[in-house]
Amino acid sequence: MARWISSLSTIQDFHDEQEKAFWSHLSQIYKRNTLPFPKIVVGTGIISDEQNITEELFRYFSDLAKVSEIDPSNPHDIQVEMEYRAPNEPGWL
Repeated sequence: MARWISSLSTIQDFHDEQEKAFWSHLSQIYKRNTLPFPKIVVGTGIISDEQNITEELFRYFSDLAKVSEIDPSNPHDIQVEMEYRAPNEPGWL
């Protein structure tokens, strides 16, 4: 029984050392509050300043989140709105 416990202890120590090495290595790679990439391409230029990258990403995702406006004079917009409007909403034809 003592040999079995000793064997299990050795295995656990080995895994603990590997886990510590993994987290130590990961903490060197990933720094909190830093971007996961050093630069991005915007149009024909490259941005490498962290603040400018953050602002560009904010602008990009803010634009993605905007609701599209329906142009009532555009027949295509009207058709799309009619197709996606629920039958119980006012104005559904």
